[in-house]
Amino acid sequence: NPIYTLGANDIINGSVSLVLTADNSCAVSDTMVLTITPATTANAGPDATICAGDTYALNGSTNNSQVFIWMNPGGDGTFSNVSLINPVYTPGINDIANGTVTLMLVSGAPPCSSASDILILTINPLPILPPISHN
Repeated sequence: NPIYTLGANDIINGSVSLVLTADNSCAVSDTMVLTITPATTANAGPDATICAGDTYALNGSTNNSQVFIWMNPGGDGTFSNVSLINPVYTPGINDIANGTVTLMLVSGAPPCSSASDILILTINPLPILPPISHN
């Protein structure tokens, strides 16, 4: 039960052939090809600031991912489509009242582990203008 540690060239090539040879007066061998899937990454983009009443066009990216989804844990806004890499986020009433919302991009490429990244969207309140008075 040996343990094989991947080398840099194995990762670059995307696979390695491992050969097991048994010799008990008659040599017998078997080869196994180990395919290496690159790690998945997720980048939700830089933190951003908008004004209350505005929407925000997300600019996420992933590498080596077959599946990704946007989430807003604790937020009450909506995405134009959680399965698009660059959807539009519309803050909800609580997002605006809180002044921030955390948006998370999660990506994955089975059988490897998933990756995630967050973006903090700050929502500035609209200014309150004093009443206009005429002299």
